[in-house]
Amino acid sequence: MIRAAKNIISEVGESAKGIDDTLLNAIPGVPWKAVKGMRDKVVHDYPELDLEVLWETLAHGLPVIHHAIVEHNKKPTR
Repeated sequence: MIRAAKNIISEVGESAKGIDDTLLNAIPGVPWKAVKGMRDKVVHDYPELDLEVLWETLAHGLPVIHHAIVEHNKKPTR
């Protein structure tokens, strides 16, 4: 279970690192720097990882990111 949780956080952070900052900045309400930093923590500092923070991120942080992206995608493009 912990490995799956770490993998999810790692994949979300890695995806954010691959997206241009201009697009990320157009999606308000998401602390993208923290998302990327959490990925680095999970991948490189796993012995120091606080599992409670990991769980809180999955349970509460990911739904916020999901909602922000969905709302962004509802906006008409020019």
